[in-house]
Amino acid sequence: MPEAMSRIPIPLVALLFVVFATSSARSYWDRPVDVRFSGSELRDTIGQYAKLQGIGFLLDRRIDPGTRLEFMARDVSGTEMFRLLAKKLDLGFCRVGEIAYLGPKEAAAKL
Repeated sequence: MPEAMSRIPIPLVALLFVVFATSSARSYWDRPVDVRFSGSELRDTIGQYAKLQGIGFLLDRRIDPGTRLEFMARDVSGTEMFRLLAKKLDLGFCRVGEIAYLGPKEAAAKL
């Protein structure tokens, strides 16, 4: 065994394995999330949030990107968070792979 490898403490290796296994076993869409958006613009805020979560985000061009957000969700899945956000804004939501789409309800239903 290489000398550097023999110096890694066993608890650290176990911790790294647990963190890696946990994060890879549950995708963003299934993990519980807590969010609070207050007074920020829809496109910028959700775009940044999606980027931090490692997912894509598409806001339909027919939706005002400057819409101000007042939204909070606690302990819901990523999918449910987007559903609740869409409902609050009277929009449609759908997921295409790792991309969240917000737009008119009819368009979301077709996607």
